[in-house]
Amino acid sequence: MYIPRYYSQPCQGQSTLHFPVPAVQYRAQPYSDQARELADVGLFLDALRTRFEDPTRLQWAEAQLVGLRQRGRPAKEYIREFQIIAGRLRSWPDRLLVHHFRTGLDTDIRRACIVRGIGGRLTDWFKATVELDIGLREHSSGRENRPPPRRSQDQPTGWTAQAGPETERPRAVFRCFRCN
Repeated sequence: MYIPRYYSQPCQGQSTLHFPVPAVQYRAQPYSDQARELADVGLFLDALRTRFEDPTRLQWAEAQLVGLRQRGRPAKEYIREFQIIAGRLRSWPDRLLVHHFRTGLDTDIRRACIVRGIGGRLTDWFKATVELDIGLREHSSGRENRPPPRRSQDQPTGWTAQAGPETERPRAVFRCFRCN
């Protein structure tokens, strides 16, 4: 405390001897108790957080994570925001985080992930979600560039309207319900 003000070793020794006993004991107490917080920086920071942080902050982060939804935005943005909020909830198990991540996804991506059979790890869900989101966005943008579907009154090209039994209609092309 005041030791740097003294220039000689004997003066420093005398100044430390004049500390009252309770102050010296208080100063040495964390070291004599072998406090775990002093041995590990992570535990020390957690102890500081629990002592000085707002206790409602954890509840606020929980509510924010439960209410988080993708709502049509790109999956990368949703994942980034989810990671920020989930980083505040270190005590939550990975399985619970996967559940809330899956719940917040858009319906099409969630169904595609379930069909794909994604495991229980959060990183697997992140990776599959980004891949499927890119694929679904490309698929939907390709659908917008396609010409409009033909109406039933229009005649197909290359087919003439002859009323005879020898006339054969062209076979229809079967596509999935999402492509039509």
